[in-house]
Amino acid sequence: LAVLSANIISKMWNLKKEGRSGSADIRFKKFCAEIITKSQVSDDTIFLSLKYVQRYIKNGNNIYFANEHQLFTIALMLAHKWHNDE
Repeated sequence: LAVLSANIISKMWNLKKEGRSGSADIRFKKFCAEIITKSQVSDDTIFLSLKYVQRYIKNGNNIYFANEHQLFTIALMLAHKWHNDE
């Protein structure tokens, strides 16, 4: 699931920022695997974070994040908070 998340986010990020879709580099894949493993979030939380990333980029928001690492981290935190507040 970490590799899938990394690839999806990288494709959306690169398409918005550079006008081309590209695969995730190995560092981002490792980052996603590490953050998902250490945070022990559910699969639902991961999928919700991907939806947040998709909405953020699709709505034409300018990318104010330095890289996709920050974007995924914040989306994952928001998704986790939403699941815990139910």
